[in-house]
Amino acid sequence: MHPFIAKYRDQIQGVVSGFDRLVLRGSLRRLNYGKGMEEYLWQNGVLFKDYAQHVKKISERVKTASVAPLVARKLPVIYHYGIHPEFGWMRARIQTWFPFHIQVCLNGREWLARQMDRERLRYVRQDNCFPWLKDYERAQQLLDRQLTVHWPEPLQSIAEQLNLIHEQIFQKYPSS
Repeated sequence: MHPFIAKYRDQIQGVVSGFDRLVLRGSLRRLNYGKGMEEYLWQNGVLFKDYAQHVKKISERVKTASVAPLVARKLPVIYHYGIHPEFGWMRARIQTWFPFHIQVCLNGREWLARQMDRERLRYVRQDNCFPWLKDYERAQQLLDRQLTVHWPEPLQSIAEQLNLIHEQIFQKYPSS
């Protein structure tokens, strides 16, 4: 980056630095170790000998519920793509077997654009690049605020959209 800036110094009006892509993972921590899964089974009255049958049944239910809204609209299912009110264009996926890990991929530039739109800051955007910003200092402040996000809140709402039967599965052993 520094050689590029040095070479084109006289043509550059400003520079901002921040996330381009973010990949976030979430998991149900109560299930990420043996005793946690044992407790889940005990709370749900599942014997160890019935473990395999139980988890296969739950996995199939999660998969069916997760893709049902897409299948109903005759859309192909790879990842869940969407436009989040704060983050913008994003994708997410859920591992449909215990412990149901989730991966969320965000575009930092998309997120910045939404922040600048809210504040009515003018900019020019080409794909994933901002060749011109009206206020580079304010744009950098907005990018810096991305470092202070309290992730559990927005990720929980995304997780709820991915696993529509989460509350049913974990009614007797709450896990978030």
